[in-house]
Amino acid sequence: MAGTSAGAGSQQLELAVKQQQMVNVMGYVVTHTVDHELVVDPRYSSYLLQKQRGEEEPDDKMVFLKELLRQMNFDLELDNASKDEAGSKEDKAKQEDKGTITRSKTYTPAKAPYRLTVMKDDYTITVRPCNALPNINLLPHKPLNRYLISLGITKKKAKMLSARIIDWRDRDDYLTPNGAEYRTYQRRDNPYTPKNGDITDWAELNYLLGSDAHLIELLREHFVLYGKRIRVQGDYITAETMSALTGLDQKTIALILRNQAEDAAHKKALENLLTTREAAAFNETITWVDGKEKDGPLLIELKRDNITLHATYDTTRRNLLQWYFSHSQPGEAPSPAEYKQLEAGL
Repeated sequence: MAGTSAGAGSQQLELAVKQQQMVNVMGYVVTHTVDHELVVDPRYSSYLLQKQRGEEEPDDKMVFLKELLRQMNFDLELDNASKDEAGSKEDKAKQEDKGTITRSKTYTPAKAPYRLTVMKDDYTITVRPCNALPNINLLPHKPLNRYLISLGITKKKAKMLSARIIDWRDRDDYLTPNGAEYRTYQRRDNPYTPKNGDITDWAELNYLLGSDAHLIELLREHFVLYGKRIRVQGDYITAETMSALTGLDQKTIALILRNQAEDAAHKKALENLLTTREAAAFNETITWVDGKEKDGPLLIELKRDNITLHATYDTTRRNLLQWYFSHSQPGEAPSPAEYKQLEAGL
């Protein structure tokens, strides 16, 4: 028994170390999803401005500083600076006054994952816009019901669940058919009041009538809580999901996808491809390009071995909205106490 306990303790410790390392790497990743400034030696700023203006080579101290920066793997290609790279007068003043430079973001939304190796450990990084998944707070009743069915929930349960989610998040006490409102929750053994507001934490759904841990995990995997976009990015979802969200049949969706794959010379406007009703149903729910969403929250997944760290990152306010671990093997999920210990790292 002692040997078994020691082995289990060793595995738990190894898992905790892996998770903490992943928290550290996630901190690096989220920092590089936005343009950020680096503070540098003021002498370097002066040197850079001299190079941009085409002035003569600085004195020996600047040559020494340049070599020192290179030895620290901070090679900024000083010798390749040109007048074209000088930027605006405002940027120059910013560099001169604050001694900063701007580094462009490294991780942007993309369908293909990024790869990162840190101390011989390989990580896979997926970055998607927040509307790569439907927003559970914004999806209308009928699309919500169809989408739940597409996730494998029975029609009867999906009809009940979608109505109860609508009643939980809406601001009134009017009962949706098959739903649950104030009076329903007051009749329970331990009565309480439904939120009647946006769902801001998946733990809230523990109080949703008829929910359980498995259902909440399923919803967390296939919905988002944040962002203001009702329309879902078509590049990140399957044809089956499109059909569920729009109510259009698979044949119509296939026609839309073939048209989307055409080049600009052959692509037809959606209104010329479908009936007015079908085009409206699609345009209300799906989008291909939404430029403003690039400034919204990002969905980031960091995977190492069988562990995945999920995060929703607000690039505008630069803060983490939510994060959690998932494990591809059962029985490895960390306890609430372990989550609290790891939370300090993020």
